[in-house]
Amino acid sequence: AGKCIVIDTGIQAYGAPSYTVCIVYMHMNWVDVSLTSVESGDYLGTSGTSGTSSPHLHYGIFLKSSDMSATDWNAYPLHPLMFYTPYEFVNG
Repeated sequence: AGKCIVIDTGIQAYGAPSYTVCIVYMHMNWVDVSLTSVESGDYLGTSGTSGTSSPHLHYGIFLKSSDMSATDWNAYPLHPLMFYTPYEFVNG
């Protein structure tokens, strides 16, 4: 995955209160490591080719339990389209 950013949203998973929803951005060329919290529109870094990839940005959503480390991000992946209504997906 190369350089990546993992953001714990703090949103508890429905029916699983010990899990929170996290977002991961992978294959970054540069990451702003000074950030301790993020808001919509914040500049996180630049996408690129870190790891073994051609230039692109990999986006993922997963569940993280309170006893998992930040490196266990792939344990419970979720499909990003689960978070959009059909109208949002078609109409942006």
